[in-house]
Amino acid sequence: MIVQPLAALTCRDHTRALTRGEIALTLALHLVGLSATAYLLQVPLGFALPMLALLLALPVLDAWRAQRAFAVETLAPFFFLYAIIAARFVFIRVLGGNVPGYF
Repeated sequence: MIVQPLAALTCRDHTRALTRGEIALTLALHLVGLSATAYLLQVPLGFALPMLALLLALPVLDAWRAQRAFAVETLAPFFFLYAIIAARFVFIRVLGGNVPGYF
């Protein structure tokens, strides 16, 4: 599960295809991460699903046009964003950090 996105981030070709369950889990993780991003940007949480659909549109169209399987690993760089959001959450909620302008 972790090897595929890491291989995509390092521009290595990994030959094992993800199973449907792994793809569903990866998309669910991205949906949770995009929901956290929407919450942080004070956008309604209902926009997380359309954001995911828009982010997947070009990779899906490219895979369809090239007659190959869709690679969900194209969303791997967003895990850096999710890590930053998680670190911010830990800093504010767990460590009691002070962020100017945060209510």
